[in-house]
Amino acid sequence: MIVQAEVDENGVVKVCDPEWRGKIIALSLLEQEQDEFERETDWEAIEKIFEEADTLDFPRRSHEEIIRDLHELRG
Repeated sequence: MIVQAEVDENGVVKVCDPEWRGKIIALSLLEQEQDEFERETDWEAIEKIFEEADTLDFPRRSHEEIIRDLHELRG
């Protein structure tokens, strides 16, 4: 479960959820900026990488050419 909390100037954590009233909880802090919570999914980032790679002008080779070159390297 993720609970959003506010920390005031004195370092007091305030959670506005009646479910937690009177209970002791443990907090684990992650050093992340707020926009990391709102960033896109990993799949979207991977898709962007492939789209950028597709725009590069690499010479295209067939799988037969790649296999032949690998065999030549192994000698």
